[in-house]
Amino acid sequence: MKSGSAYLVNSMVMHVEKWRLNGYTYARGLLVVNGDILRGLDECVVSLGVRFWHVPRSQNKQADKLANAALDRVVHEQFTVDDIFD
Repeated sequence: MKSGSAYLVNSMVMHVEKWRLNGYTYARGLLVVNGDILRGLDECVVSLGVRFWHVPRSQNKQADKLANAALDRVVHEQFTVDDIFD
């Protein structure tokens, strides 16, 4: 899975195995920020065999454009093919 979020990729590639073993807590016993979300994602990732890699923002302009457009739109409005491939 490609992502422009270094936080997400680092969490799922470098840290999740330790968090899984520690009940989604850090070594000092504090809960992992967004641990409930990351735990759910981890369960899906494991069952599907997904791998993550980071895509730098400079190579991810179309995805940024789509994400920002989605945030700006009314909930019920749909994307068109032209929105995706313009």
